[in-house]
Amino acid sequence: MELEDLKADEGLLSKFDIGDIDLRALMFQAGYLTITGEHQRRRRTLFRLGYPNLEVRESMAHGLLEHVTRRVFEAEDHGESLAELLATNNFDGFGERLRSYLSGIPHQWYDTSGIERFEAHYASMLYLSFRAIGLELAVEDASSRSRADMTLFHGGQIFVLEFKMTEMGETAEVAMSRAIKQIRKRGYAEKYRSRGEPIHLLAVVFERDQRNPLGVRAEPA
Repeated sequence: MELEDLKADEGLLSKFDIGDIDLRALMFQAGYLTITGEHQRRRRTLFRLGYPNLEVRESMAHGLLEHVTRRVFEAEDHGESLAELLATNNFDGFGERLRSYLSGIPHQWYDTSGIERFEAHYASMLYLSFRAIGLELAVEDASSRSRADMTLFHGGQIFVLEFKMTEMGETAEVAMSRAIKQIRKRGYAEKYRSRGEPIHLLAVVFERDQRNPLGVRAEPA
């Protein structure tokens, strides 16, 4: 998800040492990222990087899904189903489908890395499945007070998602309430009210020793 809105200077983008190359420089030199803007910071020019077009962005998501899941078309099917369930406001079905999707990730990814302890991993998997099928979304979506984990625009509706790990001794219900409260308190949805589209606040909660969501809750904004 960090590839969505990167910033780099000329020195970083000019690095060619294969043994010591920044991911941003590698992606830029490989043509997966291009310069979409720039601004001056004192004597330093910073470049904003992004995908050159929709096809490249989808290709990148497709390739990463294939690498992680080994079953890319099945993962894309899950993405289509997850999007449709959101569009029809079937949030219970969305939770069940998300569990099915994440259950298909090979255990080796967890056994060697411990990534199941990080909510960003689960957000990234959902991000990849949505990007691979061309959906419009924003990650680390900034507002005046903070940033939403993900905002999805689909079916004439807006879905503001917050991913949470349960804290010590915390139930899934309490964690979901905490996530929804954070979305409301920090006003993640406020900048979209002028669009006149239905806005849904969506909490997705995990537990550190599990590899699937404990619960999903949706509320109108």
